[in-house]
Amino acid sequence: KQPLRVETTGAPGQSPNTRGLLYVQIIFDFACATLAGSVTAMKFWKYHALGNDYLVMDPKDLPVPLTIEQIKTICHRNFGVGSDGILLGPLPSQKAPFGLRIYNPDGSEAEKSGNGLRIYSRYLWDRKLVGTDEFAIETPGGVVKSTVFDGGKMVRVEMGRVSFVSDKIPVTGPHREVINEKISVGGREFTYCAAT
Repeated sequence: KQPLRVETTGAPGQSPNTRGLLYVQIIFDFACATLAGSVTAMKFWKYHALGNDYLVMDPKDLPVPLTIEQIKTICHRNFGVGSDGILLGPLPSQKAPFGLRIYNPDGSEAEKSGNGLRIYSRYLWDRKLVGTDEFAIETPGGVVKSTVFDGGKMVRVEMGRVSFVSDKIPVTGPHREVINEKISVGGREFTYCAAT
């Protein structure tokens, strides 16, 4: 594993320790598969929202696209920076000013993440790419609307309507709302709800 160098700064474009933000710029010397086979510095911004912490990475700062193994290592809490995932953007989009890909720590891709989208919205605000007007972000799960307000202290993301309808989730069985249903797993019974 390569060394980790942490530079504590303010949010992008701001002075250090601005309003006590929980923000750290991270430079992680990580072995990337480059043509020369050399170690390349990768730049991250780390934010948290309601207990979820994500690394935000601008694809322009990456020498090559991330692999699943790199994502796993970077997100690993003992061998990497440690996070609940990686927010990769801004990306080009045909449907919104900003595109975003959300990676889970196992390298899989999520369609949406409420806390991830709030973090990414704040990151865009910190970089002065958005102001206080509502803006759109395209994710694999669709376009969401976001607003940063109260001097950056609050972020509102409209995730769309939740549905508990079995056909939309999908859940097998008759057409119904999947709320407080019973399921048996490994000899134990659990109560669950399912939504999309």
